[in-house]
Amino acid sequence: MSGDPRALTEAWQAQAEWSARASALKVRIARRRSIVLWLVAGTAVFGGLGTVLTTAAAQATTTARLVSAIAAVLAAVAGTIQLLASRENTVEQWNRARAVAEALKEAVYRYRTATGTYARDDRDAVLRRQVDDFVERGRDLLAMTVPGAAPMREPPPALDAAGYVEHRLSQQIEGYYLSQVAELSASRARWQRAEQGLLYSGAVIGALTASLPQVPLAPWVAVVTTIAGAVVAHVEGARFSHLIVSYRATADRLSSLRSRFLDDDARGAPIDFDALVDRAEDAISVENQAWMAGWSGRQA
Repeated sequence: MSGDPRALTEAWQAQAEWSARASALKVRIARRRSIVLWLVAGTAVFGGLGTVLTTAAAQATTTARLVSAIAAVLAAVAGTIQLLASRENTVEQWNRARAVAEALKEAVYRYRTATGTYARDDRDAVLRRQVDDFVERGRDLLAMTVPGAAPMREPPPALDAAGYVEHRLSQQIEGYYLSQVAELSASRARWQRAEQGLLYSGAVIGALTASLPQVPLAPWVAVVTTIAGAVVAHVEGARFSHLIVSYRATADRLSSLRSRFLDDDARGAPIDFDALVDRAEDAISVENQAWMAGWSGRQA
């Protein structure tokens, strides 16, 4: 790292810090969404239990009132968390932090290829100007402390066409997009199984309610249905399907570029390095903009 230009090392370290900031915001969003899900489930369970206790005693006993009060408190806490999240615009902050991190990464890789605006002798100055511009767009997010020190990393080496395909395209395809597709698909499948299990349980309880009218099962149908609805909302908020399609499409575009380069290189055809970098970085940038736009229109 000591032999790398200072402009490069500073840009790469800035990228690490913004990536850590975006990751921290993403964790906060996921944690809040999970807390709200459990609070809604708890509200449903305690609400149903309060109804059962009141029905069984033919009046609101102290225990029933206590259980119902707990349900009300859980509902109020869930609503407060959602209100605070909407006021803080955490999703929008995450989008912007991620955008800065990705823009810095693109600038560093373009710098290392010495293509486009970085083919000039003053490319260090160009990189510094771009870093300043990107960071300025997220200036208000700098108040958010990065949890722990961002790790010092070796910036990517100077890249020719083959090196760019190996270090940038292949890393993005297998190391990020396809691994994200696999992870998101597994998560979506787990939540869908939970949703189906709840819906089947509700159907069974509903059938038992009709056949066993003396047993107070009706409130539990509403409980299970409410929790199932919360799970559906959780899955929709996580936007699993949208991200899977977006990541898969970008991986396919980058794979096509890589295959075309490898075929041309194998038969000794001339390689337009600038065009290769532009197409690859544009594909990554378009994907980032697409999913960020989708997230910006929806509060988790």
